[in-house]
Amino acid sequence: APITKSNQFRGVAAGDLTLTYIANILKNIDFSGIGNAYLVDGSGNVLAHTNPDFNEKNISDIYNTNNIQLKKELTEVKIGEKTKLLGFYPIEGVQSVDWSLAVEIDEGLAFASLNKMKTNSIICTLLGLIASIALIMAQLKVLMRPLHLLRSALSDLSHGNGDLTHRLAVNG
Repeated sequence: APITKSNQFRGVAAGDLTLTYIANILKNIDFSGIGNAYLVDGSGNVLAHTNPDFNEKNISDIYNTNNIQLKKELTEVKIGEKTKLLGFYPIEGVQSVDWSLAVEIDEGLAFASLNKMKTNSIICTLLGLIASIALIMAQLKVLMRPLHLLRSALSDLSHGNGDLTHRLAVNG
C-alpha cells in the first residue's frame, strides 16, 4: 500500500503471509464439527483450504458443478447424497485483492438437532391427541350413563316389563 504524507509519495508498505499460515488460521475457526472455512479469489479458485488437496483448485471442480455463485447468502449444493450450505463473504479493507471467505456447512449436521426437536414435537402432539380423545371418551361415558339408564327403563316399560313403582336415581 502506498504511503503518502501531505499528498507526496513517501514509500510502500507490504506484508507477506503464507497460504499455509492462513490455512492454519482457518482451521482454528470453530464450526463445532459441522463445517469449515477457506479462502477463495474472485474467480472461485481456492487460495487456502484446511484440506491442502483443494488448494489451487476451482470450487466448481471441488463440488462438481458449475452453478456455484460467489454470494453472501447460504446456498445449497448437493455433493453425492450430502447437501452442503455454501456462503462467500468478501474480505473488505484489502483493496488490491478480490478474496472471499468461503463457509461450508453440512446441512444434515447443522439441522440435526432441529429435526430431532421436530420429531419429538410430533410424537408429543400425537400422544397429547390420543390422551385427549381417551379423556373425552371417558367423560362422555360418565355423562351419558343417566341417559342409558333412562333408555333402559323406557324400553322395559314399552315392552310391558317395566316396574312403575321403581324409582330411578337422579344425580345432580
